[in-house]
Amino acid sequence: MGFDKLIELIFAVNETEFSEFEYENKEEKIRIRKGEKESAEAIHVVSTEEAKSAPETPKICVEDGYLVKSPMVGIFYGIEGIEMGKRVEKGQILGNIEAMKLMNEIKSEQDGVIEEIFVKDGQAVEFGQPMFLIK
Repeated sequence: MGFDKLIELIFAVNETEFSEFEYENKEEKIRIRKGEKESAEAIHVVSTEEAKSAPETPKICVEDGYLVKSPMVGIFYGIEGIEMGKRVEKGQILGNIEAMKLMNEIKSEQDGVIEEIFVKDGQAVEFGQPMFLIK
């Protein structure tokens, strides 16, 4: 990633409510974290080596179930009636993620019962973050 693109990314992240942003492709991995005060001085770019040595997010055990993960970075908004123990059908909307002022529907990709909800209404979510466990 070029320097100009990196600076643009830093300022874009700084303008959000997020405290951390991570991007990875085959050649590089970039993690941007905001400090306590929200200013450009408080943002740190972590090198690939530091990112590899950072502790990983705890794994969630999924046995004969389906884990619905966030397809994007944004703010999660729940839908009334979607709760643990509720039966859902394939294609049913489980919630919305607001990203770049657009609401994106999160749909169930299988029939089943919601066993676990890992996110709360109004919570910031990251790409790939577990949101629902459906069995």
